[in-house]
Amino acid sequence: MNNCRIILKMLVVTMVQLFGDEKVILTAVGEDREYDKNNNATDKVLGTKYTVACPKRQYETVTVKVPGSVPVITQEALDNAEGPVWITFEGFAGRIYQMDGKVGVTCKADKAVLVTGTKARG
Repeated sequence: MNNCRIILKMLVVTMVQLFGDEKVILTAVGEDREYDKNNNATDKVLGTKYTVACPKRQYETVTVKVPGSVPVITQEALDNAEGPVWITFEGFAGRIYQMDGKVGVTCKADKAVLVTGTKARG
């Protein structure tokens, strides 16, 4: 079967529309690498990818890519944090796509910003 991915380019969603809030919990930080035509990661780093959990969406996880950026926190610092690390994104754009009959989202932002002074909400 053809692995066709249809991106609805005209449908761009905001953080609030997608996450239900202007901030989310950071769960992982990694390099966003370029992939070759065989879908294998190359050595070329395009930026940083942040995996986040959305408390207002039953802690669904989403990855946000920030091109050409230095991470705002290392994975080691995130792992050693005493509580949840909250993050927001400037210039955020989420795009909805459909592949093999399933709907997904791809997210990019211009900048990642750690949120300070945030307490857990019940």
